[in-house]
Amino acid sequence: MEEMKPPSGYQTGSMNKKVLSETDICSKFITPAVTSAGWDEMAQVRREVFFTKGRIIVRGKLVPVARPRGAFLAPAQLWASHRVWKGVAPEQEAVILQNYQENAGGEEPRDYQQIAIN
Repeated sequence: MEEMKPPSGYQTGSMNKKVLSETDICSKFITPAVTSAGWDEMAQVRREVFFTKGRIIVRGKLVPVARPRGAFLAPAQLWASHRVWKGVAPEQEAVILQNYQENAGGEEPRDYQQIAIN
């Protein structure tokens, strides 16, 4: 019987990221980093969400954030940063954090509704 060989580009003992798919990169590197920063994968992380039919064109100044590569803010840190950036007053926070749609039947909003909400 012929000996099985690893796929081309595979390095024993380490991974060559150049041969991994986008899904592999997400599952092996991004998701663990996000969850270790305190994000709840089931409640706070969405994948491959379609939200526009075309390119997104950014205009204006973009300010780079000095953060180590691969570092993710914990949800509380991100919210605190967003509050400061938007100037959210404490009395406004309760209104912003309430559920947009409460459904007694437990149904999730449809895709187009979720896009409108966010």
